[in-house]
Amino acid sequence: MEKEKTHASHTEHQDANTKVDHTMHNVKEKMEEGREKVEETKEKFKNFGNKHPFPFLGQLESFGVEYLVTKAPFQLPVGLKDFMVKIAPYLVIVMIILLVPLVLALIGLGGYFGGWGSMNYYYAGRTMFYVTSIISAIVLIIEALAITGLFARRKQGWNLLFYAQLISVVSTIISGDIVSAILSLVIGMYMLFQIRSYYTK
Repeated sequence: MEKEKTHASHTEHQDANTKVDHTMHNVKEKMEEGREKVEETKEKFKNFGNKHPFPFLGQLESFGVEYLVTKAPFQLPVGLKDFMVKIAPYLVIVMIILLVPLVLALIGLGGYFGGWGSMNYYYAGRTMFYVTSIISAIVLIIEALAITGLFARRKQGWNLLFYAQLISVVSTIISGDIVSAILSLVIGMYMLFQIRSYYTK
């Protein structure tokens, strides 16, 4: 009888150890899957902009090359283009620094920046408030991702600025300022396409 109890106790102990080992194995598998997903996400962010994520963006780029470069009535001087390419990443950094307080204000931290958040909320309206917040945050992230590519003069950096410019124009249209949207589209895109050929890597 004592032997049976001892055997049963030993069996239960083995079963408990087996369950613990199985649980630990599952935990390790989940952690490994999590690490793989994190690495995949990092790789996607790293490669974002190397190729257009949607076909229509490539079509828009081809349209811009044709009418803002090839058939443009006026080409910017080479010296000016060189200067623009050199200062482009620094200008983006400055714009990001200026945009961060605005984004923080839009998401409700405006008390630190002269009450801009509350003003935007009450005067822009609830819907426009959220739309502007989301779009501003997206532009901020895309411009931040473009900096490395701009310093290295990679096409990826130019593509990301192209996306940011398009999103900014859409945001301006949504806000109802059509004139500013047109000016931003024509002038901003013209200057962006004039330096496009410098980003070839």
